[in-house]
Amino acid sequence: MASGTDASDAALNVRALRSLGLVYGRDIAIDASALEGLTEEQQLQQVKPHLVELGLVRDDAGIAMVRGLMNIFKSQLRMVYQPDGG
Repeated sequence: MASGTDASDAALNVRALRSLGLVYGRDIAIDASALEGLTEEQQLQQVKPHLVELGLVRDDAGIAMVRGLMNIFKSQLRMVYQPDGG
């Protein structure tokens, strides 16, 4: 699976969900291949039930809420730490 700045949105969505699953002690059964080729909105529709299961969004949450939350997690995964004085 791709990582960091070269990862696809599908791969980043899966990494974010799996990381969240670890935090909440749950195994998130999703694979990037299930999301690849889907539009952003279709990917978010697939992601949402997992976020509901983890208690991060309510079942009646809109896609904008899911998008915002996932953008935060994907941004964190894209960050590359570069200490000063390297």
